[in-house]
Amino acid sequence: ALKNCNRLDDALSAFDQCLSAQPEFYSAACGRVETLNAIGRYQEAIEAATQAIKLKPDEFRAYADRGFGHLKLQAVDSAISDFEEAMKHGSKNSQDLMRVYALAVSLKGDQLLNSKKFNEAAEAYEKALEIGSADTPPAGVLFNHSLALLHSGRKEEALAGMEHVVEVDPTFFPAWAAMGLSYLQASRYPPAVKALLGALAVKPEEVEVAYHLGGAYLKNNELESAVQRFRQNLCIK
Repeated sequence: ALKNCNRLDDALSAFDQCLSAQPEFYSAACGRVETLNAIGRYQEAIEAATQAIKLKPDEFRAYADRGFGHLKLQAVDSAISDFEEAMKHGSKNSQDLMRVYALAVSLKGDQLLNSKKFNEAAEAYEKALEIGSADTPPAGVLFNHSLALLHSGRKEEALAGMEHVVEVDPTFFPAWAAMGLSYLQASRYPPAVKALLGALAVKPEEVEVAYHLGGAYLKNNELESAVQRFRQNLCIK
């Protein structure tokens, strides 16, 4: 009750007293872990969760709690392992667990993308999207998945993915800009113009995008639009 009322220090003290009297009280042990996580003492929470798992290794709660601590400390592989153990032991239908599991897998994708392991990153993002809500996929994960596809040479899939990103979130500037440059590099000028216009609708002062839009107009033989765009570019500071 104290934990639910946000009296976290009092709750932690109460769990400590309870466990001092009943060291094998699993619910109290998990409550202590969750309180430590809520306070931000993640390393202590991980250690306490490990002890709780020893009490009931076939219960999901302590695995999920330890996974949350690992996730907050950016120990992504350990978090993924813990969340998978939690699901194995009976928490497959928890929306909260699936949400943080999807987040952990997408963060793994980020690590792989930054390490230039593009095929593996794409697989991680695909898994994260599959785990998460299909109705409202996160635009950031969709975009990073598209980037991984683009860098792994799967350009058409990447462009389709970026189109999906701006359908989900029309204000997602990086997708508009990356899509415009990709179409421009592929000499596909009409969709390049459309995408670069979409980018400038979100961020009108982006000089580089504005410059590329002028070039796309020129390549597409829209000479008046190109001249007008280049003149407007001179006014952008």
